[in-house]
Amino acid sequence: MNIRETAEQREAEKKVAQQWGVAAGYIPEKLTMNFPADFAMCQGAEVKQWIEIKSRTNSYNEYDTVLVNADKFTRLTALEEATSILAYLIFVYPEGIYYIASNDLQMQMMCRDEEMPLPTVQMIRRMDRGDALDLQPVIVIPKILLSKFTITNQEKI
Repeated sequence: MNIRETAEQREAEKKVAQQWGVAAGYIPEKLTMNFPADFAMCQGAEVKQWIEIKSRTNSYNEYDTVLVNADKFTRLTALEEATSILAYLIFVYPEGIYYIASNDLQMQMMCRDEEMPLPTVQMIRRMDRGDALDLQPVIVIPKILLSKFTITNQEKI
């Protein structure tokens, strides 16, 4: 199993972070791999946002949900709570970029709004790694909760 990002993956993430930075008015700074977020979005030296970028190779419309490792999500939300700096989960699909603020996702999970589909936590086995024992908790996020990112929706972020 390769746990390192390839140069191509890093470059793709950097491009998304730069687009996000243009929309939000911040400069992306790449963080180390063991950090809960991929980038700190900065204004000068001050961190204004955290972003975690998840690339997906399947079509956006192939599934009604998107999965995020529960450990990654809890580490990201703990970072957000500890620093009082908003964190975003960004999903890159071949057709476009979608996002949700981690605190919005937390609120959906806690409030149990009957009007909206709810995120759930499920145990799911990774089949792409060739390890039948790779069972892990994931957050299953209904895609209706995601917003589509365009350079013109900077007021949302």
